[in-house]
Amino acid sequence: MLHTTRSWDFLGLAVDNARRTPPPQLAYGSDIVVGIFDTGLLFIPDSSLFQGSHFEHFIETFNVAPWAVSVAASTVDRSFPTRIVIDGSFTLTGQSLISQEITGTLALATTYFNGGVCKWENWMKKLANETIILCFSTLGPVQFIEEAQAAAIRANALALIFAASPTRQLAEEVDMIPTVRVDILHGTRIRNYLARSPTVPMVKIGPSKTVIGETTAPSVAYFSSRGPSSLSPDILKVQSSTFWFIQSVASSSYTRDTSYDLILSGGSMKSTDPFDIGAGHINPLKAMDPGLVYNTRTDDYVLFMCNIGYTDQEIKSMVLHPEPSTTCLPSHSYRTNADFNYPSITIPSLRLTRTIKRTVSNVGPNKNTVYFVDIIRPVGVEVLIWPRILVFSKCQQEHSYYVTFKPTEIFSGRYVFGEIMWTNGLHRVRSPVVVFLSNAGFLASS
Repeated sequence: MLHTTRSWDFLGLAVDNARRTPPPQLAYGSDIVVGIFDTGLLFIPDSSLFQGSHFEHFIETFNVAPWAVSVAASTVDRSFPTRIVIDGSFTLTGQSLISQEITGTLALATTYFNGGVCKWENWMKKLANETIILCFSTLGPVQFIEEAQAAAIRANALALIFAASPTRQLAEEVDMIPTVRVDILHGTRIRNYLARSPTVPMVKIGPSKTVIGETTAPSVAYFSSRGPSSLSPDILKVQSSTFWFIQSVASSSYTRDTSYDLILSGGSMKSTDPFDIGAGHINPLKAMDPGLVYNTRTDDYVLFMCNIGYTDQEIKSMVLHPEPSTTCLPSHSYRTNADFNYPSITIPSLRLTRTIKRTVSNVGPNKNTVYFVDIIRPVGVEVLIWPRILVFSKCQQEHSYYVTFKPTEIFSGRYVFGEIMWTNGLHRVRSPVVVFLSNAGFLASS
């Protein structure tokens, strides 16, 4: 269970009525998070407040943006080189987290597994005592290293050398058996050595070392889910290393990434886009002093719920304060979720000119400050921002700016990406921009 700084337990406040009673401790692994918004919205999925036919789709819409920041993972700026020495002379380097030296005989997977496929069900019931087994991810195929590790454990192997394409980082996994990862080329060299050796080779691996600052650019973990969101394609599905509900905190996290390195998408070697990494990799220290934040209010959440199909009655049940309107407008008058005051801009279908409004609040240490805008335009889109300068004279002061998008090239369907950067010399407040161009019929006929 998550208690925010607005929760009763955190503040030590008395509970005065059933509607505000926090739910009991939830079961571990239930994947339910309780959040109490400073916007005046109360979300307790296990509460009787959300039982019945009116809230059938509540759970499926609860754990997505903009309610929460998705948990994601990425890589670290270090490697863990581990020496593999065969017969005292043939040396290669892999990656591992082995704390002490391991010595044993070396064997191919074909000795212990049918077809050389390192899977539990392929074990030939031969024990690999004091043996280090070489397995390939390309045989079978063995999709996950955990499959090969489980198979090696079943064979009673001493350790595992696992050859695979370098698409995952070591820190993403926890080994069930001492494991050294090598690429396919190194794995092939080891296999060729085994094939030519007249005797059973002896291999010595580890201990691992730690090298800081010499890895490639970071990559997104293969298990991190990607966008676009099928529920709300006009809100960027944000990935980050934090999980919080108060949107100003989320805003400060999203807008403070400062890395310009090429980030890789785990599971493939393609460059990432905002659907993979959201606003980028977070610098927690800079997120503590964001300069500007995009505050969202109850009206924004009411707009979002209206657009995804909630009724007036359902929305009214979730709004703690009566001030904001909980009545959905007629469908022809809807503002889209792209108008949600979010720290990113996503337009799921740009055919003609479209203008988006965003409002930022000054939370920096300097009450008198001036921000200037810089734009990286998505390919095939003209982007105009007005005003281009925001002048603040006090803390918590708000200013709005407008972003106009106009397609300049014809596309039948393509996502393009850019960013908007506000800077005052001390702070850099970055917002990703995602545009889906589907203007072929419009521009071609005009």
